[in-house]
Amino acid sequence: MRHKPRLRLFAIGLAVILTAVLGVFGHQSWAVAQLNVYTSDGASQCGAGMARASYQDHWAGIELGQFDAFDHVLVDLTFPDGRIFTVDTVPYLDGVADQIVSVNLAFPTDSGGATHRYFYINNDLPYGCYKLTARASNSGKSATSILAVIPRPYVPPPVTPARLVIEDRTTGAYTGQQGAAVNIIGSGFLAQERVYIWITAPDGAVLDFPDQFSSPQFVTNNYGEFVATFEFASYNPVGEYKFTAKGSLGDHYMAIAPFTLTSRQTIQQGWATLRVAFPADASNPQRGDFEIQGDRFATFERIDIWITLPDGAVRGLPSQFADAYGNFFVDLSTDEQLPRGIYSMTAKGALSGSIVITQFNVEVTQGTEVNFGLEPAVFDSNNGIFTTGNAEFDTRTEGNIGVINAADSPGPICDATNNWCK
Repeated sequence: MRHKPRLRLFAIGLAVILTAVLGVFGHQSWAVAQLNVYTSDGASQCGAGMARASYQDHWAGIELGQFDAFDHVLVDLTFPDGRIFTVDTVPYLDGVADQIVSVNLAFPTDSGGATHRYFYINNDLPYGCYKLTARASNSGKSATSILAVIPRPYVPPPVTPARLVIEDRTTGAYTGQQGAAVNIIGSGFLAQERVYIWITAPDGAVLDFPDQFSSPQFVTNNYGEFVATFEFASYNPVGEYKFTAKGSLGDHYMAIAPFTLTSRQTIQQGWATLRVAFPADASNPQRGDFEIQGDRFATFERIDIWITLPDGAVRGLPSQFADAYGNFFVDLSTDEQLPRGIYSMTAKGALSGSIVITQFNVEVTQGTEVNFGLEPAVFDSNNGIFTTGNAEFDTRTEGNIGVINAADSPGPICDATNNWCK
């Protein structure tokens, strides 16, 4: 009987402790950081749930809450294909190569740990579901949300006399390989009319033509006709492109025509070999490294190498030189500005003519921090080369790396002694 008061006291004390602990956890749960997305275009299915949706050329709102006072928050945007950029870099993407250095501008929060920004969804963003990740540099808090970029409801253009044909300049076909030059043939427009042209890529990104900073340079003749040309690069993904021409006068006559871009066929030949030596399963997340080794090439021959991305786009890498035994290796680094999926690396011997291909898999990184992107980079090799790629440079004219096509790849001009390519 004497122990009952003590038991009561212990019970009361335990209740007080539990209340305090639950109170702490309740406060922590309430203080979980939040990221909300607001749009004016409804919602769309993303995975198992629904997400706020918007069209290209529209604005979305990004609201942050429950961060620390005066926190510095970065918002990353994970593309449908796994590429990751900070939100602030998106206005500078080109819709094609998308290889830029992230500017990493912070969203400063107010004294209540909140802030709001407008986010412009430009034409460079392909259709699909995007993951937004907010990460605070001071408090370490993070939050995520989903945004869907959707096509506008299809509305057939008004019936007009305007017509548009896109054909390969060599074959006259409505399809061509990467690197093909095409004729853009318009008719039925008004006389002496300036015509705007833009190109919609297979993923929905819009390519300005000739570019977004140029005024339209296509003027019809007195019979409403014009002819323009466009050349696809090897870094353009494969698939169906849609060309749109719109007149600047009267009723703004408009016409749309498709063109299908295919990859150049690469046939392996010779007895050289190419393999992924590391990792053992040839798979690594973004920011991972791959060691790729070649064997049975000609002694000291130049070896041109390039990679084919999951969407069929091609990026050149620095040429290598085989050693005295016909071997070479490269350590290839990747970053989060590359899409997830299966990549192919092709190596072509300049003397032996050997062409060999191997594949590796790039997975989405589990981290959230965005690095300053370098593109696919050879950071070690038997040539001692450290250099990054730039899909917009031609190896034969400028830069130390460029785009190489499998069918006609003369490759970079390299100096084996001084380890440079141009």
